[in-house]
Amino acid sequence: MNWHRIGSWVFPYIEPLTPAQKNDEAQKLQQDLAAIRAAVWNSNEERALDEAQNVAESDIKVSATNAKSYTADIDSAGRDLESCRRYTGDHYG
Repeated sequence: MNWHRIGSWVFPYIEPLTPAQKNDEAQKLQQDLAAIRAAVWNSNEERALDEAQNVAESDIKVSATNAKSYTADIDSAGRDLESCRRYTGDHYG
């Protein structure tokens, strides 16, 4: 089975990288690996706690914003339904 032929059939518009592009990608990978190796990895518990608190505060703010938006949507839908009922004279439900 010729995998290249199958790949060309499944993904007909994907062009292979040129040698220059392959070289650029290899250089970027080496730079990324060097940056990862140079990073200082430590476990600062106090900083980790601060980061966790910041994330939790952000989550709470997003949740509150979503809840306000959801409540406004429900309120708006209720007003729309009520105005439709007044307009059509529908008093059922």
